[in-house]
Amino acid sequence: MLRRASVWDIENERVTKDKFYLVVAMRFYPRFLKREKVDEYVRALAPQAELFTEFKSKQRKSANHNSTFYLVDYESRFDLTEEGLNQLAEVSKLSKERDVALVCQCGDFDRCHCDLLLLWAKHAFGAPVTGLIFDYPVFQKRLESGSLATSRTKTSK
Repeated sequence: MLRRASVWDIENERVTKDKFYLVVAMRFYPRFLKREKVDEYVRALAPQAELFTEFKSKQRKSANHNSTFYLVDYESRFDLTEEGLNQLAEVSKLSKERDVALVCQCGDFDRCHCDLLLLWAKHAFGAPVTGLIFDYPVFQKRLESGSLATSRTKTSK
């Protein structure tokens, strides 16, 4: 099963390596998170630099995570590189054998790029997913239409 988790979940032992394969999917590795508490760090699953920088800048000003998600048009802009898509395929394959958690800074009730990764993994690789509490209609439409950049790359080969 594939789900998302937060750094807070690891620090407070809500998710642990004995129960989940833990994949940090962030642009920057969290300084205070001990590497022995996770299984791997996959930067290629993080948001693109431009999107991440704009999101963080506007989030600091608004102090509202979910509003900022809409403000920067996250669903329309999030994509992966070919390396990221390959990594998502690997994580999806593993999730069919054991529980995997994609880890980010976002809290339980924050919209998160990991939710988009879960949707993508389910759509493209048949990964079993759990824990989605938000709808992402714009991103879902992009998945179904094949309009994600890496989807076009993958199908054109």
